[in-house]
Amino acid sequence: MDHSTGQCIENFVNLSSGQKLPEQNQSLLGIAVDFHKGDGNNEGVTTLDSFSALPPVARKDSNMELIQMMPKSLEDLPQLPLGEIMKKVDMVEIIDLALSSLHVRDTAISLRLSASSIKWIILAPGHFVIHIVPMDPNQNRIIFKLAQESSAIFHPACVNYHRVQIARSRSVFTVKCGSDVEENLNLLNDLTKTILEFVAVKEFNFQSNIYDDFPFAITKSFGSFLLSGGSLTSCQMKTLMEEISVDIFKLENVFYADSGDKVFQMKHREMRFPLPSWMCLQDLIDSKCEKLHITPLLKPSAKSSPKPKGFIDAVKGWMTSMMAQFKFFTSTYESPMVEFRKKVISELQSHGVNKQLDGWTIERSDGRKAVVNFTRSDLCLNLID
Repeated sequence: MDHSTGQCIENFVNLSSGQKLPEQNQSLLGIAVDFHKGDGNNEGVTTLDSFSALPPVARKDSNMELIQMMPKSLEDLPQLPLGEIMKKVDMVEIIDLALSSLHVRDTAISLRLSASSIKWIILAPGHFVIHIVPMDPNQNRIIFKLAQESSAIFHPACVNYHRVQIARSRSVFTVKCGSDVEENLNLLNDLTKTILEFVAVKEFNFQSNIYDDFPFAITKSFGSFLLSGGSLTSCQMKTLMEEISVDIFKLENVFYADSGDKVFQMKHREMRFPLPSWMCLQDLIDSKCEKLHITPLLKPSAKSSPKPKGFIDAVKGWMTSMMAQFKFFTSTYESPMVEFRKKVISELQSHGVNKQLDGWTIERSDGRKAVVNFTRSDLCLNLID
């Protein structure tokens, strides 16, 4: 925050008698700004604390009554002058103030702040982060993280009308949390709702290793959506495939529950996900995405538990003595991806589609043309018309 903020405070402090304070006293509020700038070691001090840290006036003179009428902090300012002050402040300062004061938050709402994007990053069990990218490219990315400890000092704040503890170090906020994953997801949700009360976000992005539906109550439109690991129910799959809109959609190492005969529409602009059991050529023809990348479906592996050394030695001995009696056969098992590839190629040929150098060109249900191509293990579909 620069010194112009302090000057702005001075400009909006009106004295009822029309008198002016002595010049040495007119900059009292500006001192709060200088206090905040300090020597770079004020990481535990909030912006609101800075404005409240005004030195007391020791001497008594004819202006004492007027001096006492001056606002001692932003909490004492009416919304109109407070709004003009906050217009001079970077977004990270406004967020700091708004989380520490409901009065300041109400004023921040009237400023109609906007951010380029917000991104949730969840890597359970211990990583819960929000990234906010301001519209101004000269401003730093604002980061919120949930943690039990911080190098900065925690101070009280209000998140979705719940009291929490927050610490700030420059553009990084740490919200104190516990160890329960469900509680931390709720806290992340509350924090998001509070920020969105006074910051309008242009684009939402989501990256997680667990499925949680709290973002869908906030937005149905995503710039990117990446889910890695875990399993999805048929209902969750329907939500991801059909009930939200995503520019770049990715599922990695995700396992599907049996959806029976249910077929889901593929409509996101770019999609990448493991092969589902219901996939067939008709689904490719009915798809509405520009790029589609189908990867092999990996089978979940049970976590191996440590084996006693004696047991391992016994198994090794048994294998050594019995190996000569084993007969090895060539496996006739084919992976689902290989079976799917053969099935799709057979259907393409039965429809009179011939392979060209760049792949198999099909006409989709919407009349547009796309090229289907198989790599060693994947299927790719690219819109060409």
